Amino acid sequence: MVYCYLYSISQIHARYANIFALWDEVYIASIFPPEALYALMVPPSLQKSDPIEQFFRRLTDITYCFRDGDSYHRYTQSMTEYVGYNELQAEALERTPLSE
Repeated sequence: MVYCYLYSISQIHARYANIFALWDEVYIASIFPPEALYALMVPPSLQKSDPIEQFFRRLTDITYCFRDGDSYHRYTQSMTEYVGYNELQAEALERTPLSE
């Protein structure tokens, strides 16, 4: 996340030559839900000054990917609608047509 704010149009150190970061979108892929990522990235001693709500505001949406037999599915939800991981899973299963 640091690179997104500090280095959006500046140079980033690389092995043989620096590179320019010119992105306007960043995708974070993880097997962990946002709550677990936050706990891994922000130590408990800093969670009061950098609350989880602030982390959530940095994200625009969350996509839950899952498999049903041989079929692959994904369900995307805006972070403004995100309540929790269990609710996201339930809603994804409810709104995504599954194979029979």
